[in-house]
Amino acid sequence: MGVVAMAAALIFLTAIPTLHAQERSSLTDFESSSSHEKLSVSHDDSLDPCILQEKLVLADQKIKLLSQSLSQANIEAEILKRQNISLLEKVEVLGLNSVSLDPKSLESKLLSSVSEVRVLKNNTSRALSGITSLSESLEVLLKTTKDINPQVRLNLEIELRNTIHILSSSQNKDSIPVTTLNEARVIDIQENTELIVANVGASNGVKLGMTFSILRNNKKIASAYVIDVREKISGATIQNLTSESVQVENGDILQVDLNK
Repeated sequence: MGVVAMAAALIFLTAIPTLHAQERSSLTDFESSSSHEKLSVSHDDSLDPCILQEKLVLADQKIKLLSQSLSQANIEAEILKRQNISLLEKVEVLGLNSVSLDPKSLESKLLSSVSEVRVLKNNTSRALSGITSLSESLEVLLKTTKDINPQVRLNLEIELRNTIHILSSSQNKDSIPVTTLNEARVIDIQENTELIVANVGASNGVKLGMTFSILRNNKKIASAYVIDVREKISGATIQNLTSESVQVENGDILQVDLNK
């Protein structure tokens, strides 16, 4: 009996490691199976119609936002393009180049233009004085000289009368006050449009593409861009109103904007 009991004990002890190994193997298989089930569940969640629908809605919203941003960017690009074209046209009208758009260059060009106008005016005055003296001398000569060919005398008298008429017209024109750019005003506003008419034109120095600041009570209320120039009047479009509640009216002051 003792030998049999000892043999049974040895067999039992030998079987214990095998049981442990089987138990570990079973646990490993169970964990693997559980993990597979979890993965399967996760995979099934990703194919859930509700989840897919939500993702599609979010993607559609993102696409709409991107489309709106692109549209806004295109609008801003077009505005900048038009502003650039307008600026280049103004530069061309003023006879400037893009290198000399600083205030000092503009001031220098303005002073140079004023100096040229002053010189031309002085030269014109001297020429008129010389013609007047010559006409008076010729008139005295015709009255005091008898031995002049009748045809020559007739031609001289005709030219003398024409000269006197021109001088009289010039003097009368000079006696009429001429409106300057410093006295520019709005004299008419086209209804249902953004067009205004100014009391200054080509004879006052207005050029196509010039920009005026529209003032009221010494405050700027808008800008005006000249699009049509006549001899004594000009037409311009209203731009950049400072307030929608303040509209341009007849009598508002127009001031040349040298920075434009």
